[in-house]
Amino acid sequence: MKFDLAILQAALGVVAPAIATKSAVDQLTHIWFYGDHIMGFNDVIGISKPFETDFTGGLPGKVLLDLLGVADAKEVEITPKGDHVLVVVGSAEVELPCHSLDQSVFNFKDLAAVKSSFEVSAELRKALNLVMLTLSSKERPMVDQNGITLICDGDTLDLYTTDGVAMSCASVPPPAEFDLERLVLTPLFVEQLLRFCADGGKMSVTGDGALAMNEGGVCLFGRVIDPEDSATDYPQYLSRYLPKGMRDKVVEIPPRLRLALERALVISNKAVPVTLTLDGEKLRIRVEVKGRGKLDDSMALAAPHNKAEIVIYPELIKRALPQVKTIGIARQCLVMTGDQGYVYLAAEVANG
Repeated sequence: MKFDLAILQAALGVVAPAIATKSAVDQLTHIWFYGDHIMGFNDVIGISKPFETDFTGGLPGKVLLDLLGVADAKEVEITPKGDHVLVVVGSAEVELPCHSLDQSVFNFKDLAAVKSSFEVSAELRKALNLVMLTLSSKERPMVDQNGITLICDGDTLDLYTTDGVAMSCASVPPPAEFDLERLVLTPLFVEQLLRFCADGGKMSVTGDGALAMNEGGVCLFGRVIDPEDSATDYPQYLSRYLPKGMRDKVVEIPPRLRLALERALVISNKAVPVTLTLDGEKLRIRVEVKGRGKLDDSMALAAPHNKAEIVIYPELIKRALPQVKTIGIARQCLVMTGDQGYVYLAAEVANG
């Protein structure tokens, strides 16, 4: 069967994030062709997209994608030949091994019954995008540090992530059909959810994990993290570091703060924390590093803040600036807030 190269590449690009680059299970590295759709599954997420072919089977994903990436023709022909396929690209003929469909380890049709189903609203998408800031880049022993946690108390749907040194929280009205107390989604699933449901979509929770679909027929599956393994009592944790009324005590972030942090990073070399002081109508940043220099930078605040001081790494402040508007200091942490009830908490340096 002949394919327009650009169309084939675009279709395969949709499922590519669900293809494992390396795995002891060979099938997880393959793109699966079902005749009416294509699919990839890497044991964390699965992606399916409508796409018609006259052959079925599983082809090695990275090899196929890389091969098409160096094609010098506008068309590609793929012909099944028993346990392999012949891929003709320009003057080149390439044989690729092909698994039969019964060797696939995942099928969307085999998912358990749906427990809950709800719309992926614009508010929910924005909240998810906000809290992605403090996702941990490494596997952590705490469940809360490995995913995006959603907690519903009936009146609000709270979302949070933490990487162990900072925490992002956001709140939205719960979708009408959301009837789960707690749901912990994997980062990879949420990244693809925001990609495929940028204009809306439907999300469901099954006995196997989370499932989403957009109007284009793209289906996304993701394993979820067992919420029973979570040791964090979110309301208690938040109230510990964010005292009642603290959200009303934050002040507008001075426009000069970003530049001041850039200068502080030059002196600190990203290895030494700074001392940040809020005192009346002034914000002050100080840092001194032997052999590198000393910085003392002050700027005016639009409104007064009770005197408070914190020792903190400047990059923890800088990374939150694009999505926050106010700043304050609470118990052992910096507090920054933004739209959609967004709260960013960054921990004080121990023994700072």
